[in-house]
Amino acid sequence: MFCVFEEIDEPDVVCWNVIIDACARSGSAWRAVEVLSRMCRGGAVADGFTLASILKACSRGQDLGLGMQLHAWAWKIGLESETATGNALITMYLKCGGGVHSAANVFDGISEPNIISWTAMIAGLVQNGLAMEAAGFYKQMVRVGEKENDFCFTSVLSAFSTLASLEHGKMVHCRAVKAGFCFDTILGNALLDMYFKCGSSADAQFVFDAMQAHDVVSWTAIMVGYGRHGEARKAVECFRAMVDGGFRPDSITFLAVLSACSRGGIVDEGLSIFRSMSEDHGIKPEIEHCACLVYLLGHAGRLNEVETLIRKMGLQLDSFAWESLLSACGIHGEVELGKRSAGKVMELEPWKDGPYVLLSNMYAEQCQWREKEMLRGKLDYSNVRKNAALSWFPVSEAN
Repeated sequence: MFCVFEEIDEPDVVCWNVIIDACARSGSAWRAVEVLSRMCRGGAVADGFTLASILKACSRGQDLGLGMQLHAWAWKIGLESETATGNALITMYLKCGGGVHSAANVFDGISEPNIISWTAMIAGLVQNGLAMEAAGFYKQMVRVGEKENDFCFTSVLSAFSTLASLEHGKMVHCRAVKAGFCFDTILGNALLDMYFKCGSSADAQFVFDAMQAHDVVSWTAIMVGYGRHGEARKAVECFRAMVDGGFRPDSITFLAVLSACSRGGIVDEGLSIFRSMSEDHGIKPEIEHCACLVYLLGHAGRLNEVETLIRKMGLQLDSFAWESLLSACGIHGEVELGKRSAGKVMELEPWKDGPYVLLSNMYAEQCQWREKEMLRGKLDYSNVRKNAALSWFPVSEAN
């Protein structure tokens, strides 16, 4: 592309915009700035699309300084209120950590904000943990008569999912149906997530059945949802249906169904699915998958299998795996294995007080007071300090 560009004798602003956009899409913001500088030296006049292209490449905290410089330049040449530039500035500030206030100021300065402007603000607020503010912004958008698109609906549903507001989530669902977006796969996935997080697995299943097309995200979302709702059997049924339907589960899908099995205590199915990862689907189990199996086997009382799994899967240096085994030992009163597990955690993370507390409780339950006292001495000698426990209770005012 650059070779073709260099052969153009007098490139116009469109040619410059194309080459700048190519640099930005490759993630090279500074290369795009160099081309912009060359463009200005050549006498071409930048427009809103020029700035918007470069700003798209500013997506990390380290790009904030460049983004602010481009904002100042946009203000200097009178492009700050132009819609395309303003939209790109909003996204830049929210992605680069420049502050919601800065993004809101840009939005207020846009002469004609469009659906992209509104959606950028809503999505950015959600991503910055300001779901309530995003919901308020959406209500303002509806009041001024701006019509949603599929991206806007998806962003708004993320806000109401975070707020666990079923009533408002259903309202957005109705508006999506009325606007003709109800069968969109991406929007359907967002609806699945919203209904599960708002506690309505029946509505989530209705949405899933109504979707014209599913993808791996759809299947994974419904497994995650059923797992969180304690309906592990349904999550496993969805996994089987997904595989039978010709979909290829990925590592996230396996994590979802294994987590469901762990929460539901479905041992045999969990073991079978875990084995199928590598044997049938060629996916190497990661630490998170193994942790699910450790939890599953441990709480089922199959503690020796857990220790074997930790060693077989190379998790000897994973303190979380040993902590899970230690916790299971406490449930089932396996003191000797608990001692070994606690020793591993103390070795890997000597600053943690958790293994001391769990093992001490195990000694107390078995009336092994001497061992408990010795452990206490070891804790004091190690200079590890247990965080003080706090409690609260209501106090009525004195009359």
